[in-house]
Amino acid sequence: MKIKHTTLEYINSLLYSTAIFSIITIFAVGGIFIYWAFWPDTPLVTSNKTTIKVDKQVYYPGDVITYYVDYCKTRLMPMTVHRSLVDGFIVNYTPVETDPPVGCHTTISSSLTIPSYIPKGVYHIEANLTGKINPLRDFNEHWRSIDFEIK
Repeated sequence: MKIKHTTLEYINSLLYSTAIFSIITIFAVGGIFIYWAFWPDTPLVTSNKTTIKVDKQVYYPGDVITYYVDYCKTRLMPMTVHRSLVDGFIVNYTPVETDPPVGCHTTISSSLTIPSYIPKGVYHIEANLTGKINPLRDFNEHWRSIDFEIK
């Protein structure tokens, strides 16, 4: 025996299927956005944030500052490092794009040259690391070196 469906039954079936599909899609997309917005994610942890070490205690204009950063990185993620020398007088350096390897490491950086116009005084390095965790969230970490003198 052949069962004939009426047009109204077919439309009701189509509407029901569309409604179920829409509800599942809304929950899936909403779940992704909630995960992106609220799930705690720390892709990089600097163990010595407030005590970044430098290679000398006294520098002169033209010297290169070498500093050491201990960190643990949990996943691949490109980052931008904004660095500056601070002592009331602030010298900003060009931001650096970096993607350090995953794992726990010590980075040695020798890329800060003290400019000739800088006044004498006690300075420290400040850096801000930024990166994109996902389309909704950014990662920011701030660290500071120990004080050193520029003569």
